[in-house]
Amino acid sequence: MRIIGGTGKGRRLVSPKGRETRPTQDKVREAIFNILESSGPYQRVLDLFAGSGAMGLEALSRWGGQATFVECSREALKSLSGNIRRLQMDEKARLVQGDLRRGINFLKKIGEAYDLVFMDPPYGQGWAQTIIPQFLDSGLVEESGTVVLEHEAKEFLPLEIGEWGIRDQRRYGQTRVSFYTFLKG
Repeated sequence: MRIIGGTGKGRRLVSPKGRETRPTQDKVREAIFNILESSGPYQRVLDLFAGSGAMGLEALSRWGGQATFVECSREALKSLSGNIRRLQMDEKARLVQGDLRRGINFLKKIGEAYDLVFMDPPYGQGWAQTIIPQFLDSGLVEESGTVVLEHEAKEFLPLEIGEWGIRDQRRYGQTRVSFYTFLKG
């Protein structure tokens, strides 16, 4: 796994050991960023279920700004912290050990709204259908922002949730990527 574009292009990332974390494949990450490129740059990024931090670190490499990484696994946080140091992004990154099974209120206490949010929850546990509605209703995403949700291809989500809707959706093998944006007017 490596950074695909920007200041860190070509730099290798370390993934946590074990099967608990499922990193986004380089080709899928590249496709996601190709789609996002037309609506970027993004300056306030939130990477939920961050794992190695590949998505948030790719955003920092391409656009700079600031990123908050949320992960509950200590092993993953260790890998993520090492990746941040290797890429010399310490001043741009904030690590938060948080368990999203307990809700998202701890994120509200940070007091930040994000213009790009990555979510890559564990597959087969109903996370996509559980977290996306509460998150889109939370005020944690700017109206001009984008939420990128990776989920199982067979798990379908509503096209609209409140004032948010799926702008684009792509399938890559067993993975589906849904891009939520604010429905204007």
